[in-house]
Amino acid sequence: NNYPYAVKRDNAFMPEGMANQMDELGVPFLGLSRMYNDAGRRIEENTRETTRAVAGLEGMLNQDWSYDVSLVWGKSDIERVNGANVILQNMEWALDAVDDGNGNIVCRSEEAQADGCVPYNPFGQGMASDAAQDYVTTTSIGTSEIEQVVFNATFSNSFLYELPAGFIGFAGGVEYRDESSVTVEDDFAKTGATFFNALGETDGSYDVSEVFGEVTVPLLANAPLVQQLNLDAAVRYADYSTIGGATAWKLGLDWTINDELRSRFTYSEAIRAPNIDELFSGQSQSFANVDDPCKVSNLANQTAESRAQREANCAALGVPAGFDSSYDSATLETLVGGNPDLMEETSESITAGIVYSPSWFEGFSATVDYW
Repeated sequence: NNYPYAVKRDNAFMPEGMANQMDELGVPFLGLSRMYNDAGRRIEENTRETTRAVAGLEGMLNQDWSYDVSLVWGKSDIERVNGANVILQNMEWALDAVDDGNGNIVCRSEEAQADGCVPYNPFGQGMASDAAQDYVTTTSIGTSEIEQVVFNATFSNSFLYELPAGFIGFAGGVEYRDESSVTVEDDFAKTGATFFNALGETDGSYDVSEVFGEVTVPLLANAPLVQQLNLDAAVRYADYSTIGGATAWKLGLDWTINDELRSRFTYSEAIRAPNIDELFSGQSQSFANVDDPCKVSNLANQTAESRAQREANCAALGVPAGFDSSYDSATLETLVGGNPDLMEETSESITAGIVYSPSWFEGFSATVDYW
């Protein structure tokens, strides 16, 4: 009876005309589906406060080597306030209102009366009293705290070594990141007693240490059909506290044919580590969509042969003949949340492209890429 809420024939707020019609039709109750905006707008207010500090140094170690070192700390505090969150049991009790025999409208259940139940009039917008609105709703407050620390040191040299086609360029360094996230839900709302699904909480962290490097090597210059041909290579090794070691890398060619035409090719393998929510979020209530192939209503559009085979399969599973339940997606409850055993995702990419910038059309450039 949670939703749509059932309103019985003897409800004390029942309009007389509707009550008479129910008597004529022999209807004992109504499934009342409506927007209960008069119980209060179901609002959500999010307040986020972010504090961030950055310190950095950059400069030259000598005439060829430059450095860039930074330390970043940041924290976000989040408060989520949900107003007019309906308390399911209280709404069910408040809608089941009867006359106590002395002209007073009360909640039918003695348990509800002991809980301080206030009858709720659903017949007409704004007919519920302020006390009834307060009884059937609550304000739910959840909080989150996200914190991150990042240290990075990069060193580069555009003139590492001279080859016949030009200078080799290099950049490399180290990085350390520490990430943490905590989400605390409202004690009452997370039980599933309100309009919300039952909510899980998040509490997790990880850190990763990385070392990386990339190099540009000029292979050929000022040759037929080759104004400049460079090889680009990069590699990054990361050691995660969650998944262990992982490596990403790329190889590429940057080919300048002439002043107007340039081509580029890249092959790379990359990884994506699972984030805190994917690893550590608590199990939250959800509901699955349903498409039961054994329901009679789902057999109607089958061919005779296909229907006979499916009916036989369903019967073998124990489904009774003529089964056609009216259950829907609100019936099959599931749990959704993080999985601490997740590993990294991997990808492989190939890209190729041409850039055309004609000298006769100043400011124009056309690019064609394959990925």
